[in-house]
Amino acid sequence: MLLPVTARAEQAFTFDALMHARQAVKSGSASFTEERSISLLDQPLKSSGTLRFQAPNTLEKHTLAPHEEHLVVTGEQVTYDQGKGRPRNFNLSQSPEMSALIESIRGTLAGDAAALERYYAIQMQGTKETWQMLLIPKTPQVLALVDSIRIAGRGAEIRTVDTIEHGGDRTVMTITETGP
Repeated sequence: MLLPVTARAEQAFTFDALMHARQAVKSGSASFTEERSISLLDQPLKSSGTLRFQAPNTLEKHTLAPHEEHLVVTGEQVTYDQGKGRPRNFNLSQSPEMSALIESIRGTLAGDAAALERYYAIQMQGTKETWQMLLIPKTPQVLALVDSIRIAGRGAEIRTVDTIEHGGDRTVMTITETGP
């Protein structure tokens, strides 16, 4: 029996449904703004730039303001360039904590449930029109850095990533998708 349209719209949007929706997205680009609140500062630090994702495992964050930075993750390889000399290259296997933080975004973008479940206990709530996924780190090493990551969106779109760091500092990234 089919439910009326209004009843279907109000049904819970599950983690599996989100992962399935994201798996259908093979690439995307977006603009972002980020606001980082640090307890030692009176005002939050603000930045903005672009994001790019290419399935299954390439994530690029290009910060344009207040100064240029470029982070590219392809598979296990990370390149970070602040434009002040040589870029820094490393493998995620050298930093399990960094791997967990990157997978919170990349795993969500790719619809990779196994990657997310490897590092996080996951709670999902909401409907397809407005959902939130809460990621709680499973390991003490990641919990030493991050208390939680809340990712919110609509359908297959990711709109915000809210990271609460251990000690109370917070970073909120707002994402505006611009296309494939």
